[in-house]
Amino acid sequence: MLLVLAAAGLGAGCSISETHIGRAHFAQHKVLAVAELWDPCVGIPENILNDAGFDPDTKDNQAESARGKGDKGCRWSGLRGDFDAFTHSLSLDQLTGTTDFLSDPEPVVIDDRAAAETRDRAHNTCGVGFDTVEGTVFLQVTSRSPLTVDDSCAQVADLARKLHIHLPAA
Repeated sequence: MLLVLAAAGLGAGCSISETHIGRAHFAQHKVLAVAELWDPCVGIPENILNDAGFDPDTKDNQAESARGKGDKGCRWSGLRGDFDAFTHSLSLDQLTGTTDFLSDPEPVVIDDRAAAETRDRAHNTCGVGFDTVEGTVFLQVTSRSPLTVDDSCAQVADLARKLHIHLPAA
């Protein structure tokens, strides 16, 4: 259950700035064909992966995705955990409204860009999703024990701040 996230509210230790942007503020995009989606396997710079502690040589572009809903994804591993990046053909609103993929996301802002955060405390997983013109980009960190979901949230927030300028426009 790599990406099925049971989200809780923002807690202490998470470094994403909280805001009360409503779901209506998230961009609505047409459903895109897979060929039109941004490819995280080529769009994420290796230096950012290295700086975050993920080995670019561990790239798995066959990583489990959102149950075949028309997306692209990659996974990288490091000593502290795994980093997954996916692009989906559905918008954030559609993903939360029609599936259990992003249950109860918390609206957040990353460097003035609307996003949604999800948490799975049972699996030490935290993710951040952005609507873009090339699909919904979802970044997720799963920390290995003894690290916690708060550690995952801090790391994915840092990655999101560094990567958001490399993502397609909102």
